[in-house]
Amino acid sequence: MSPNLDQWRYLSFLLGLETRRQLAHGQQAAALETLRTGFALAGHLAHGPTSMYGLVAVAVAARTCRDVELFMQQPGAPSLLAGLEAIPRPFINLEEQMKSEGVDEDVHQRIDLLTGRLDRHLASLRCIEALRLYAARHDNLFPETLGQITDVTIPTDPLTGHPFVYRREGDKAFLEAPAPPGGNARDALQYELSLKRD
Repeated sequence: MSPNLDQWRYLSFLLGLETRRQLAHGQQAAALETLRTGFALAGHLAHGPTSMYGLVAVAVAARTCRDVELFMQQPGAPSLLAGLEAIPRPFINLEEQMKSEGVDEDVHQRIDLLTGRLDRHLASLRCIEALRLYAARHDNLFPETLGQITDVTIPTDPLTGHPFVYRREGDKAFLEAPAPPGGNARDALQYELSLKRD
């Protein structure tokens, strides 16, 4: 990997540290700007000349998604739904770079899996924010089904084209998606959600 790309990875690491520092000090507005910077960095790298730039972009965006998860768990965290909905879908498309490089089919499939997994992560975050919004408007209760959420659009799983698996058990909710063909356990998704009670 070129030194330049290593520097972008390091910058992403620093952005993650800054987000955590800001959240630890209750600086949610500043942390939100840092998250935007992370996604903007990923989007910039995705337009690089080779698929390697795109793979670094995927890594940067995935790290930023994990920071979004942390942001969501903060007391009084504002909704990020509008910002997440504004992210392009697919977020990172490397078809042109792969075509120009003539990558073999196995590499192509693995890159498609990585970019698809990122899109799944983003879609799942949109679902979680929709669930948070629903609960805020319904006595701090999650819906029985995703179909009960009618005021915002619920995305499907980009890797399968099907809805995410969802269920509510008491005060908890579970959002899941299986590993896609060619994937492994790391490519599956599972969230257990709960709401803090006053």
